[in-house]
Amino acid sequence: MISADQNKPPPLPRRSRRLTRRSLEQHTPNIDLLLNSGIDLTHHYTYKICSPSRSSLQSGRHPDHVNPLNTGVLVSNEDDVISGFQGIPRNMSGISERMKEKGYRTHMTGKWDAGMATPDHTPQGRGYDSFYGYFQHANNYWNKGGHIEATGNVDLCLNRFTDLFMENATYRGGVLDSGELSDKCLGSDSNPGDVDDPECYEEHIFKQKTLEVINNHDSSEAPLFLFHAFHLIHTPLNVPASYVKKVDEMILPHEFDSAARRNYSAMVYYMDEVVGEIVQTLKDKEMYDNTIIALMSDNGGPLYLPGAGNNHPLKGGKYSDWEGGVRTNAMISGGGIPEESKGTVYEGLVSVADWFGMFCDIVGIDSFDEKAEAANVWLRQNRPDLPALPPVDALTGLWSKIISGDKTNQHPILPLSSQALIKYPYKIITGIQPYSNWTGELFPNCTTLEGDLVPWHNDSNLFEFHLDWSLDEEELAGHLWKEECADGCLFNIETDPNETNNLASTEPEILSELQSLLSSHVETLFTPDRGVEDPKACQHSASTNGGFYGPWIDVDNYYTGPFRKLSLKQKIFVSAYDEFLDVLSHPRIEEEVYKITQRIYPEYMVPPLERSFDCCLIEGVVENTCVDKEHGFTFEGVGGGHLYFGRSAAAACLIFLLFLASNLESTRATGPAAPPLTSSSPPDPSKPLLLSPLIDKGELTLARSLSLQPHGQQHSGYLTVPSTNGKDNHIFFWYQPCTDCPSDKSKSPLIQWFNGGPGSPDTVGVFNQIGRHYIDSDMNMQDRCFSICRTSSCLFLDSPVGTGYSFQGDPDSATDDEEIEFTKTSAETAEQATDVLAQFLTIFPEHEGGDYYIQGLSYAGHYVPHMGRVVLKRLKELGLKLRGVNVGDPAMHHSREVLEYSNVFKTFGFVDDLEYDSLTRMMTQSKELVDSGNCWGAFTVWNKVFNDDGGSSCEPHCEFLYEAWTGSENTEHALINEQPTEFDYFRKWLKLDGHEEDIHVAGSPASGDSGASLSEGGEMYSTMVESGDFCENTTPIFSELIKAGVDVVISAGNMDVLLGPAMVGEAVKGIVEGIGEGALEEFIGSEKQIWR
Repeated sequence: MISADQNKPPPLPRRSRRLTRRSLEQHTPNIDLLLNSGIDLTHHYTYKICSPSRSSLQSGRHPDHVNPLNTGVLVSNEDDVISGFQGIPRNMSGISERMKEKGYRTHMTGKWDAGMATPDHTPQGRGYDSFYGYFQHANNYWNKGGHIEATGNVDLCLNRFTDLFMENATYRGGVLDSGELSDKCLGSDSNPGDVDDPECYEEHIFKQKTLEVINNHDSSEAPLFLFHAFHLIHTPLNVPASYVKKVDEMILPHEFDSAARRNYSAMVYYMDEVVGEIVQTLKDKEMYDNTIIALMSDNGGPLYLPGAGNNHPLKGGKYSDWEGGVRTNAMISGGGIPEESKGTVYEGLVSVADWFGMFCDIVGIDSFDEKAEAANVWLRQNRPDLPALPPVDALTGLWSKIISGDKTNQHPILPLSSQALIKYPYKIITGIQPYSNWTGELFPNCTTLEGDLVPWHNDSNLFEFHLDWSLDEEELAGHLWKEECADGCLFNIETDPNETNNLASTEPEILSELQSLLSSHVETLFTPDRGVEDPKACQHSASTNGGFYGPWIDVDNYYTGPFRKLSLKQKIFVSAYDEFLDVLSHPRIEEEVYKITQRIYPEYMVPPLERSFDCCLIEGVVENTCVDKEHGFTFEGVGGGHLYFGRSAAAACLIFLLFLASNLESTRATGPAAPPLTSSSPPDPSKPLLLSPLIDKGELTLARSLSLQPHGQQHSGYLTVPSTNGKDNHIFFWYQPCTDCPSDKSKSPLIQWFNGGPGSPDTVGVFNQIGRHYIDSDMNMQDRCFSICRTSSCLFLDSPVGTGYSFQGDPDSATDDEEIEFTKTSAETAEQATDVLAQFLTIFPEHEGGDYYIQGLSYAGHYVPHMGRVVLKRLKELGLKLRGVNVGDPAMHHSREVLEYSNVFKTFGFVDDLEYDSLTRMMTQSKELVDSGNCWGAFTVWNKVFNDDGGSSCEPHCEFLYEAWTGSENTEHALINEQPTEFDYFRKWLKLDGHEEDIHVAGSPASGDSGASLSEGGEMYSTMVESGDFCENTTPIFSELIKAGVDVVISAGNMDVLLGPAMVGEAVKGIVEGIGEGALEEFIGSEKQIWR
């Protein structure tokens, strides 16, 4: 299957064609050969624009029943999980899925334009084994960017990203080959070089990928379904210089008078040569004789400049329902069609949706869409307010009619849009139609360019808001060549295919019948709310997907990596860009930007755009290139053949938008504006990233941007607080902003995580507990199936100092563990952590005013309640709403917890009666020592059983009873003797080359091969024991939090030996007792529920 993009050269030839000036310019010998040996579909109808036609082609629905709106790829409506996106709804089957049911290998190259929001919307999600191409309406053929000259639009991402993507069995993500993304093969403007087919030209790459699929295919194993979707001949009119020279020579002694028409001609010729190479490769592989080739275009040629299309002698063009906009070239050819069908014509109506049915007919399967019907059942039961998915419209049996030579029209009625319909031979067109004109044989030309009504583009948008090129309705209508058909223009397209004779006044009964049919069709339109442009799409592209357009919703485990790493300059840009999007995506600001842009657009933007569209080569040629230095554009003819939007105008537009957004900052919903970037010297990546000095200077945006990691959308670095010995404590943080949450992050919770220990690093929480990622055995970062850090934002701290990557003193001569003045109490830890939190909120102000939770494990039973107490005191300063605290397997009340160990050990079968008695005596002794104020003694007795601090409290040697009794070293799970090896993968990953630089800890004491192992415990653990903090009863603080209205959640794992339900349950009783008199009795007697 081969699709040309909005191609409408002269009517395709049959056996012979009269040589004309136009046929000289549109040179298609390979397509001519295919047609002469194939079936010409003379009445093939598509939609008037590309995305609806392409969605119809893939789904088998009429365009009006799948995707009648040409929205951009960034839109989404979170309320409709099936149809609230651009393109084909999620649960409609694609033709490639159906072909796979019959064992076909399926591949695609080129333009998709049928959805991108989720992995279900991509070509692979629709059944293609591999895809190499782009998602949007168009991109730049050279650098693959989504520039304004490609689409005519400025999206919410400001067209900043690359639109070139790959999907196959081993990789899903942006194309990483720098050669395929570069435009260096162009050469300079003055010396473009003599490369005939530059390797970085997009269509060259698509061709190579298609030929690679054919050459690698083994027909003996499976049949092949291959879709080559040309970008050609869509704008921008980019084409290799060599092809411009070739078409110049082909039309001698004539010359082109329009630069755009010249490039269009060169692009048609390039496309034809690609078709020839595909056919030849099939023959070389001995596949051609068993191959059916379908070739079609997705809409008529664009008459607006710089589209340079020409549908002569038909009326109209792209965006209109006239024949020139919807009746397109199509054929069936190849060695696989019957011999008697070759060189024939089928004049019956064929819809672009019918290809779905024809391919189903070819492989012998029913076209009924079971997946869509299952979705409709779900919708009826769960969301009856949402629109049901329409059934397949493609005709059944059309294929056999066409190849058998049956001339009977199979479409008695064919809807074209909400404004047009055919009941052959009659056609009704209603409403206002653009581009309502007939062009000459050579169009565009100098007369067009010098006239008063140069045809403008009618589909320019800013963030999905339509931009009119003039505020004068009469002037706008003139440049769009509008015609009013009101309730109906009527034509007999059999006798009057050029639509010159309106029969509305002479055939009122026929007009009335078609009006009624059209009205009935309008009632069946599929018009779900597809939403608005989603800033998360842009933020995902910037910070996670390496700067490529791609899916951003439900992408867990979709992207495989590797990703493009960001340079320091790019990191700074990404953070500033992220801030800008937070502002720009606010509905009020979007609307204000649009309103002001619409006011200035006609006067300041349209003139340079219009001048850059085309130029008259007879009077304006300078070394084969049209140049207007005053207005900042170059239309390159031979010199690389691309059409540039005026650079000065583009820059002015972007600067204007940035200025406008910054001046509307006061309307932002969350937090104050971050100060602008400054010219501070970039930090040394081989040293730890200290952000507090930047905060002190007010360089908050720079601090945010420098903290960005290349590993997805996450930040890390150091925030500094003073210690009692006068040295600075540099606390390491790791921040994962929510990914599946509103763009206004104040509406999603911020969770602060303590990993306990004491001394357990925050990276345990990042990779082994609640974070979004984990490290696999191949040392690759993977997405966790479930993580609370998607719907909430998570802040992990290596606190107190001495934990993980946190350190004390000058980073150039950081203090060793023996010299660190460790934080001695959890209360002091909480004060410092709250100081860190305050600094964090200045860099990430979007959380101010939002819900805040404190969470952790184990020794966090001390940290969390103290942190909650301090935060409650400083709520006004922090601007947070402390909603709850949550600790798993918490250490809260040592003297109450220890008495339960004997019974737990006996229940598990760990001890016999003698060992039970011995353990009971030891734990009783530990409790008594706590009660007498001897915490170190209490800990030493308790630790003889567990070795919880790794033996650092034992001199010179201890025999640890838990290991002696059970043979197990793992106190976190009664049934597993050793800690699972995968728990340490992240430690190995962090030590791999570059990763510590990526997270901004390189040069810290714990970094590098000679650094600390990020292990648990150590000197900091001993400090907490010696100070007595280990033995503190924190249950009264939990009680205090509950009485202050803070939710408290305590949990324990059934298999946890150290702090399981029995031990934790005793401490919980202490919390409830502290609430008030009678609270414990009420709690014990209350109805309980099983939490699953």
